[in-house]
This record gives sequence, C-alpha cells and structure tokens, in this order.
Amino acid sequence: MVEASILGCAVVTPYHAIREIGGVWGKSVAIVGLGGVGLHAVLLSRVLGAKYIAGFDIDERKEDIAYDFGADLFLNLSDLEAINRVVGDLGGGFDIVFEYVGLPDTVALAINLVGKGGAIVVGGLINQSFEIDFSEIMSGEKRIYGFEDHTHRDLVELVDLIQRMGISLDKSISHRFPLSRLEDAVNLLRNKSELVKRIVLEI
Repeated sequence: MVEASILGCAVVTPYHAIREIGGVWGKSVAIVGLGGVGLHAVLLSRVLGAKYIAGFDIDERKEDIAYDFGADLFLNLSDLEAINRVVGDLGGGFDIVFEYVGLPDTVALAINLVGKGGAIVVGGLINQSFEIDFSEIMSGEKRIYGFEDHTHRDLVELVDLIQRMGISLDKSISHRFPLSRLEDAVNLLRNKSELVKRIVLEI
C-alpha cells in the first residue's frame, strides 16, 4: 500500500504519455527534468524496452538516482557542449524527448534534442505563453504532444504491469513520516536541504 500510494501522478502520468505515443520499445529516449514524474519516466522507459535513455537535470545530485532508475547517461542542463555532443553522436537527436520541467527554455531544448521524425512530450506544468519555432518542427517533421494526467485505464494497466514484472517502487520513496510529523515533511520540501524523491505520510 505504501508503494501504491505514489502511483497517482508520479508514476502513472509518464505511463499515460508512453502509452499514448505508442510506446518506447527500441527507441532512444531523453527525459528533461528528473523530479518525481521524470524519474519514473526513466524507470518506465527502461522497463518498456527503450534502447537508450538519457536524463537531464540542473541538479547534479540527481545523477546517481538517474542511473539507479535506469538511465544510460546523465547530463546537466547547463552543459550545452556535452548536450550537443550527445545529439551529434545520435545522428541528429533522440527518437522521443519527455519534458517534465514546464519552462519555455526546457521546451525549446526538448525540441532541439529530438531528431527528425521524432516526438516531443510536454508534461511539465506550464502557466505562461511563449513562442515556438515551427520552422524547426516542420523541417524536422517533429511531433509535439501534451499530457498532464492519466486515465483510470492507465492506472489499472500500470498496477498489472508492476505486479507482472515485479517492479519495486521502494527506491522512489526517500522519506516516510507519521501523520503527526506532517509539518516536518512540509518543511523538508520547502527547505530543499535534502534531495527528496517522494514523501509518504503513514497513518
């Protein structure tokens, strides 16, 4: 039940996106933003057969976690030279890029990371308008999808997948508190003194 409590949003949202775009089997995948949703996009991409997975984040503390969740490569979002080198090594970009930050700059990066004929999944919550260079979209025959949630069917399928494949989500939970320590849990999120993945309150 503890692991089941984090399925909503953090795990099932990237599952919904992967399902809706037709899967990641045999594809090269990039995940921009390694928060709770992004890390599980890494995990599910590995489980569902992606051939190569790169995780991108501004926080260097996420590197070990990215590899633990199944990434083949971690890159800091500020290291543009290394990013361009990886894109070149892939022959022009990734097959699929998931964006889970929700900023204009990271959406623009996702568009640049994907190769010709590839797909960009925007899942970071965006609350502002910004411009997109559609000449790049058209010339590169790229597709943009937007997903922010999931369906009941997705959740049922995900539970079945986790059970069939014996997927453990224990490593997704970094902290557990009794309900009486709710304030401590909230302060941990606010202060960012520790790297928090998921916090579970136990009743």
